[in-house]
Amino acid sequence: MADLSEARGRHSATLLANGTVLIAGGQDVAGRPLAASEIYDPATGIYSPLASPLPMPVWGHTAGPAR
Repeated sequence: MADLSEARGRHSATLLANGTVLIAGGQDVAGRPLAASEIYDPATGIYSPLASPLPMPVWGHTAGPAR
């Protein structure tokens, strides 16, 4: 399994319908909030950064399925 492109904590991890996992926001190792997100593909073990950042940094948040 590969590592995240940026180490983080206090992020959300949401299982998507296609089986990948969205890793959103969080804080870096220095405690700075992040607006970056990545997709994890468990079939390949690879994390891929998303090109567009979140509108603002988020951490300690929750995420759930769309309604």
